[in-house]
Amino acid sequence: AETGEHLYALKGHKDSVLVAHFSPDGRKIVSASADGTGKLWIAATRRMIADLSGHEAKVNTAQFSPDGKWIVTGSSNSTVAIWNTKTGDGKYLGERGDLQHRSAVVAIDFSYDNKYVVTASEDRTAKVWDIVTGKLVRTLQNHTDKLNAVKFSPDGSKILTASRDKTAKIWNVVDGRLLLTLTGHTNSIKSAQFSPDGKKIVTTSFDSTARIWDVASGKTIVILNGHKRTVWSAGF
Repeated sequence: AETGEHLYALKGHKDSVLVAHFSPDGRKIVSASADGTGKLWIAATRRMIADLSGHEAKVNTAQFSPDGKWIVTGSSNSTVAIWNTKTGDGKYLGERGDLQHRSAVVAIDFSYDNKYVVTASEDRTAKVWDIVTGKLVRTLQNHTDKLNAVKFSPDGSKILTASRDKTAKIWNVVDGRLLLTLTGHTNSIKSAQFSPDGKKIVTTSFDSTARIWDVASGKTIVILNGHKRTVWSAGF
């Protein structure tokens, strides 16, 4: 990070690598690929220690839990799997049928207490899962088009979703109630993120803008103009 020097490459996937993340302690890396697998690596030695396979379709997203004990992956075949980072063992969340998503899983986030994971899908829903039992806790459903992003608030009390329907929505985690709908973008919202204190949200859009919102009121604080095409992501 200090010099920009290339250190090494992680080789082993057979198709495009779509995402990669460090574990919270920086010792491991998870990667997800269009080859239908995720892979778990030791960062210092570059050694692959687990092949997270079984989705049988493109793995769009993979994320470590805040305590580093779990990885969740989401696939284009609508499945969500959770993996133990020590053993590499995995299982699907929910059951086939109504409990699973009905289209590609595109985004994942863990609650900060390591109890829940939320998944966002092109089937227009987000689903909250219990990490320990693997059971579905609730479904968040109000968007009118495919979802692109999902995030827990820093305190774990809210969930933020963003959609191709040009809106972002804030939900109550406890009962799944829709709290606010953020409207103003003129095209699909690509990404959404809470500020570290949970009081603001930043969204990015295919309308070439980013917007900062007040969480309490749902009103736009400022529109960030300047890009000439889609703004893919933004963070505080």
